[in-house]
Amino acid sequence: MIQAHKLAAFGQLSTGVAHEINNPLAIINEEAGWLQDLLAKEESRDFTYCGEFTESLRTIIKQTHRCGDITGKLLRFAENMDSYIREVDLNELLDEVVGILEKDAALRSIVIERDFDTDLSRMHSDSAQLRQLALNLVNNALDAVERDGKVVVGTRSKGADWVVITVKDDGYGISTDHLHRVFEPFFTTKPPGKGAGLGLSICYGIATKLGGVITVDSAVAKGATFTVTLPLRAPGQEMIG
Repeated sequence: MIQAHKLAAFGQLSTGVAHEINNPLAIINEEAGWLQDLLAKEESRDFTYCGEFTESLRTIIKQTHRCGDITGKLLRFAENMDSYIREVDLNELLDEVVGILEKDAALRSIVIERDFDTDLSRMHSDSAQLRQLALNLVNNALDAVERDGKVVVGTRSKGADWVVITVKDDGYGISTDHLHRVFEPFFTTKPPGKGAGLGLSICYGIATKLGGVITVDSAVAKGATFTVTLPLRAPGQEMIG
């Protein structure tokens, strides 16, 4: 309940903050672009520090785009769109997500294994949000492993009305001190510039919105297992056709 209140308050705050930050970001980006245009003119080529200024402006524009990506994530996190429910083959959806990430994983010598329950019932849920949930969890697992490891993505039934998704990695794990904070917005143990700390809080929000729960079990140097328990029929507006 405390976590749900935190996320609700954060959602309200983030919308206003994101809009307020986007306005000056747009101005900074426009002004930097204008200065680039000036430096590209023939009469500016004799300017002693033209090269240094051009490179600095390129960095400014790159970082404003990065800030824009973060505020975009804030806005998407805060959106309260209705869930559109349709029939979903969860194993097929997860197989698609794994397929998208396998090439990147292979470059880092990470194997992604599928451990799917072949008798899994079809869900009635929001496929777009399930896909986002899975992408975030698997990406998080790959980041935790870094190189030369394994990630296992699994599914299983739980009773007659529930399904369970597990994403297990053999990465560096999460300390006991940090374990209770992993779903908090902006909390991250990654180095600066490697993550905004929104991925797992977005997973928490999606799981809750779809009527389920997400938990984590981990210890330092023993990897982590994220478990998402979801109803076969999620709350929301049923899609027709």
